[in-house]
Amino acid sequence: MDERDRENLRFVIEHADTVMEYALEPEWWKHKKTLDAVLMQIIQVAEAAKAVSAEGLAEVGDVPWANVKGIRSKIVHAYERIDVEIIRGVVTVDLPALVQQVRHVLDADEKH
Repeated sequence: MDERDRENLRFVIEHADTVMEYALEPEWWKHKKTLDAVLMQIIQVAEAAKAVSAEGLAEVGDVPWANVKGIRSKIVHAYERIDVEIIRGVVTVDLPALVQQVRHVLDADEKH
């Protein structure tokens, strides 16, 4: 994997970690400022994923990259109609799994 892909995958982790940090606030989804911050960081996860080459994404298997990248458009273009329950699932299930998979691949890549 090239350095540009590694850097962008590190950005995926960084922004996802920030989302999960924001979500430590009790009932974070009920607080407009926190929800806005979470959504912005999810957009940044998607943007970082879009910057990774197809080859780099392929090295991180079992990730629905089309969904990771596609959520940006849903947030940006349908902001007033966002289903908060779906976002909660992204934050509590999808992002932790994504971070784990990306970290695993980056750790293995750096050992080579």
